[in-house]
Amino acid sequence: MDLPEIQSIDDLALLVEKLKLGLVSAATSDEYEFSDEEYKRIRKILLSNPMFTELIPSYLKLCRNLSGVWQYIKHEFSTYAERRGFHY
Repeated sequence: MDLPEIQSIDDLALLVEKLKLGLVSAATSDEYEFSDEEYKRIRKILLSNPMFTELIPSYLKLCRNLSGVWQYIKHEFSTYAERRGFHY
């Protein structure tokens, strides 16, 4: 998997926004298309940069795929509103 470098703050903002929308979709059954591969790719980009290590929530460090994210979210929050709010 080829990982592009983050060249600008705009690149980072786009990646994080895409990740956020994908996580909300996974947590609330929204229709936003976000694949497990895309999650893994963005997660790997962010985790591979030491500047971001302390900024990344622990569940993203632990959950290697969207199924893991779902398992974490569904046990932490019982409603879609809570799940959506968690990511915003």
